[in-house]
Amino acid sequence: MINQHADLPFQIEVVKGDIIKFKADVLALKYAQSWSFLTQNVVKLLPPDSVLLNKPPRPGQAILAVSDGATPSPLILLVGTPPRKQFTYDSMHDMARQTLYALVDVQPPVKHLALTVHGAGWGFDEAEAFRAMLLGFRAAVEDNKYPHSLQKISIVEVQEKRADVLSQTLAEFQNSTVEKSSRPMPPPPVPGAAPGRSAGVAPPVRSAPTPSPDSQTVATLDEPSIFVAMPFAKKYMDIFYYAIQPAVKDTDHLCVRLDLSSYTGDIIDTIKQRIRAADLMIALLDGTNPNVYLEVGYAWGVGTPTVLIVNEEQLAAGDLPFDVRTQKYLRYEAIMELRPQLTDELRAVLKANARRKKEK
Repeated sequence: MINQHADLPFQIEVVKGDIIKFKADVLALKYAQSWSFLTQNVVKLLPPDSVLLNKPPRPGQAILAVSDGATPSPLILLVGTPPRKQFTYDSMHDMARQTLYALVDVQPPVKHLALTVHGAGWGFDEAEAFRAMLLGFRAAVEDNKYPHSLQKISIVEVQEKRADVLSQTLAEFQNSTVEKSSRPMPPPPVPGAAPGRSAGVAPPVRSAPTPSPDSQTVATLDEPSIFVAMPFAKKYMDIFYYAIQPAVKDTDHLCVRLDLSSYTGDIIDTIKQRIRAADLMIALLDGTNPNVYLEVGYAWGVGTPTVLIVNEEQLAAGDLPFDVRTQKYLRYEAIMELRPQLTDELRAVLKANARRKKEK
């Protein structure tokens, strides 16, 4: 999907594909003070003397280097962000803005930029994470600190269903009624007014973003959320994207889940933090995944309400541990029937929980 928002002078598209194999002028990646699963797969292909390997950027910095064939994109921009435990929706907003800041004077001029949506699988709502980045791009344009040669930004996502969610988010951003900035579109720079940097290694960029009128519209970690505990096998993705996530959105909550494959270290503390902060937890019991049951037990221990979901086939086979067999759970046979059933249950549990809190 390609979309051009009225506030932006370049196109933004969502592409289903592998970003490591995707070709653009520049591939932008984040460095959250450690190597993520994605960045590990890229930097391991770089030569040992690459500046990206030897001096990665601190938060607020950005380093541009030649890819040396590590990716089809000739240049890699590594943008420093806060560490994972300090990473927020605001971090995604600032990273997107900083990305465009860093490419202003690059030579040859950048026409095509590729990057991914960050935060998916880290316990962030995918749609809100992307929206924060879109607002970051717009903030850079309003600041007049973006490459005026830029024609297209490609958001590359390897998971088809997640790409669909991002495409829908992009369409909603296009059609949003967010009040436009009163500032006119900044004029293009005068040719030759600013010297360009080498397309080889660029020095770190330390420009601090100025506050944007849109900053208050970026989601926060304190907003109402529902945590999802589920197996992350491919066969369960339809349940998440066609039933669970839409049902959560129907209740005006952020949909939070963590994917073990997105982490290179321990995530137990993050899981506990997200469960404690959630208004409610949904647990998909299909497949009797031990991690899901551990998360259910923790939610019960800290008093986070739970909604349990299980397939009729698993119930018929008697494949349900004793500890949850006596609990209330939603039974489903077809995914298309689960969404309205789950939406009603979530609303009922949230309403009851709000009433209990008020009584206290």
